[in-house]
Amino acid sequence: MRFGTKHGLFAAAAGILAVSCVIGPEGAHDAEIEEEGSLAGAITIDTSAVYTIVGVQSGKCVQVAGGSTADAAAMQIATCNGSTRQQFRMESAGGGYYRIRNVSSNRCMDVAGASTSDGAAIQQYSCWTGENQQWSFTDVASGVVRLTARHSGKSLDVYGRGTADGTAVIQWASNGGTNQQFRLTPVGSGTGGTGGGGGTGGSGGTGGTGGTGGTGGTGGTGGTGGTGGTCTASRPAGRNVSGSGPHQVVVETNSDPGINQGTIFRPADLSGDAKYPIFVWGQGGCSRDGLANQAAMAEIASHGYFVVADGTPQNSAPNRALGGGGDVLLAYVDWVIAENEKPCSAYYHHIETTKVAANGFSCGGLMAAGTAADPRITTWGHTSSGSFSANQAFYNSIHTPVLIVTGTADSLGANANGARDFQNIAALGDVPVMMFAKVGADHGGDLWARNGGEFTQVNLAWLNWWLKGDESATGKGMLVGPSCRFCTDRTWNVSSANLP
Repeated sequence: MRFGTKHGLFAAAAGILAVSCVIGPEGAHDAEIEEEGSLAGAITIDTSAVYTIVGVQSGKCVQVAGGSTADAAAMQIATCNGSTRQQFRMESAGGGYYRIRNVSSNRCMDVAGASTSDGAAIQQYSCWTGENQQWSFTDVASGVVRLTARHSGKSLDVYGRGTADGTAVIQWASNGGTNQQFRLTPVGSGTGGTGGGGGTGGSGGTGGTGGTGGTGGTGGTGGTGGTGGTCTASRPAGRNVSGSGPHQVVVETNSDPGINQGTIFRPADLSGDAKYPIFVWGQGGCSRDGLANQAAMAEIASHGYFVVADGTPQNSAPNRALGGGGDVLLAYVDWVIAENEKPCSAYYHHIETTKVAANGFSCGGLMAAGTAADPRITTWGHTSSGSFSANQAFYNSIHTPVLIVTGTADSLGANANGARDFQNIAALGDVPVMMFAKVGADHGGDLWARNGGEFTQVNLAWLNWWLKGDESATGKGMLVGPSCRFCTDRTWNVSSANLP
């Protein structure tokens, strides 16, 4: 590929968000709770038995990660193997609720921080009287139950409908999904767990393994699916974010090479047939903090995009080198496209791999420019960014529509740099390009406002136009035409060239 030398911009301050947790009161551990009667719809639990908790969708067992005996160890799913890390006793907490005590660690299943939010992690913690350790079991089908946390009213949920070993267990509002349904299998019953689907339709990946069998053998094992590679399950990043779009948004990270330096923002529900275009983003100052522009990323994801922002949450490592990083964003594109083809992945066939966009703020905009020549890029742009000097070799490498968003009062010179890029791209004659300059706005404009502000609304409308073919007032119609929102707003200077 031919790329021009990309000079650029610049640093942006990123705030650090504090995280707190709630721990039970001193001396409250293992206290008995007085019976309060029964809970309507609950099933009968044998408190003298030991159970495995087997997911209906995955066929895999809930377990304590790594067999840890420490407080705050995560709950996850894994192939059933008969170990005590996958075995639990149910202790009455009154009113039809139970504490779920792990046999290996002697600690109880606990909603971290007593959170009531969707996506809160499930962990083990020293048993106490808190309602975030009390669970009801509701019969939803023959031998199948839904577990509900008493304090939040939310269901035990396998994150992202994942089936891979290591997929996190969280709480989420009840939605009837099979990733919120479980079988309680008494240890020694000889009844295996349900074999996993290996992702979708039983194809690809490894099927789930049955629960522990009775004396003389183990339970049945789900079949092995077809080819499709191995998967590393993404994990929730502990952030509750939202946007103005119709999709709930989850934030997650993944240790898999190719994505382990990025943060994913995506629609929470991957159960339908919808496929989401890919959007990759470089941070201001080439920061490695994946949450630096979380309001903007959540807004875009909420409108149906699979977003990868460079950096991991609150990463304070030194910033990336100025003028590089296109390869980093393209590596994220590589990984997402590959995951879309793996039956074991939670993202299997949920990505629109032919629709890919890149953008970034300040120095991150130069990272996006580094993707311009890649044939998979559908559109790219930069926000409060631009080259210090013209480089015709770089401009000649551009083959897809370009969006430039900036402020006229940019104290770091990005408005002038963006204007130079606009003029040189316009001169190509066949590459659509638009520039939106907010009158009086400084570097970054209102990117940190609610839902990413107007800077993000311009970016989103552009994505809707070029990635989804939206020509209405939420796409092209917001940016082009006699009645468009931004071109009739005198607080914006709008320039365009080579538009279809």
